[in-house]
Amino acid sequence: MRQRGWLFGIWIMTLPALAMHPSWDVNGDGVNDCENNGSCDHTIDYTKPRPVSDPPSPSFSCAGERLSSAEQAICETPDLARLDLALHDSFQTLLRRLDDDAFTSHLRAVQRGWIKGRDECWKSPPINECVASEYAERLDALQQTAVQIEQARHVTAVCEQVPDLALTLRFYSSQPAVATVLWRENASLMYRESTSPPLYRGADTELRAQGDEFIISGVEADTPLHCWPIEALEK
Repeated sequence: MRQRGWLFGIWIMTLPALAMHPSWDVNGDGVNDCENNGSCDHTIDYTKPRPVSDPPSPSFSCAGERLSSAEQAICETPDLARLDLALHDSFQTLLRRLDDDAFTSHLRAVQRGWIKGRDECWKSPPINECVASEYAERLDALQQTAVQIEQARHVTAVCEQVPDLALTLRFYSSQPAVATVLWRENASLMYRESTSPPLYRGADTELRAQGDEFIISGVEADTPLHCWPIEALEK
């Protein structure tokens, strides 16, 4: 009896293992991918092919008839579609972090300009490589913008001519450098034209800095306002 039990044990140990379908071993190391990432599910039959998931859809509709050649390439190439989704998510996350309408409008304009540039990839074949490069550069630029937002200088200023008016000034070290002024329900973006002394100009506003004083045109009055940071007045 003992001998038969011992032989039975040997027989159990030498049963052939169920074969794993190669689709579950993407990296080809002979081990099921689920063992590497801890996702094994014993209700799954790993001897059968891995289910093929639907290809990702980009952030825009591929059903349009007026897609650019770059957009067509994105719709037809899953890796490019994933890049598009990653960029869309990064951009929307960046916008959610902002409470500056003027700078938000600026970023949206920059993004529209980038899309136009991406759509010029038909001039630089192979188009897929060009599109992928454009996305990589733009993702890097958005990361830099996120840092610039974190490092932006915020100033609350009051002006002698309009004492009940509080201005919010924000200075961003973007390229090009910009400043925004927010007052009441209004907002304006200005581009830096010089650093010594600091001078920023926008469509309707202008800001000059002289020490702690800000001289601001185009806000509330026909003449320039002379304003100071609240912190400076409290010293």
